[in-house]
Amino acid sequence: MCWFVPLGAAMMGSSTAAVTAAGLQGTAAAIGGMASLSALSTGMSFIGQRQQARAMQQSQDIAASQEAARFRREQTALRRQEAQQEQAAAEESLAIQLRANQAASTAQVAAGEAGVSGTSVNELVNSYFQQEGDYRRSLALERGFQREATGAALVESGFRTQMETTRIRRPINKPSLIEGVVGVAEGLYGGAVRGYQFDQARRGIS
Repeated sequence: MCWFVPLGAAMMGSSTAAVTAAGLQGTAAAIGGMASLSALSTGMSFIGQRQQARAMQQSQDIAASQEAARFRREQTALRRQEAQQEQAAAEESLAIQLRANQAASTAQVAAGEAGVSGTSVNELVNSYFQQEGDYRRSLALERGFQREATGAALVESGFRTQMETTRIRRPINKPSLIEGVVGVAEGLYGGAVRGYQFDQARRGIS
């Protein structure tokens, strides 16, 4: 009957080894599963942050482009208005000169037909040209005010665009690739630790 003892010991040893192997496999599976889930979650979060950053960057690019186009249109409109004012002032100045010349010529002809000459005629003619000079100076002064207003509007337009562009180009939190890799590695490690703890707790309960 002695041969039953070694046989029983051998069977117990095989059973213990099988249980130990199964336990190790379970632990490895738990650790691997937790680590994979944690790494996957971290990786998906990183990808989501990158996509969100790209979307925000594209939105900023579009808004900045639209603001630049609006600025160019505004500047063009102000420059066009300035050119129109210059042309109108030049035409008005020429018209004043023509009216003064015509008035002076008419006065001279009328005085000649009436047999009037001398100082009185010259004073009358000079008064027309004096009025012309006064009107042209007033027109030049008004045109100077218009130029100043246009210049101020151009500067103000530039400031507004600069402020709006600064608002549009607010900093975007862009996750780096290194941060993503570190995050996945931390996720793997943290998941492995939680998997080990979970397996240990399960063993304690069982």
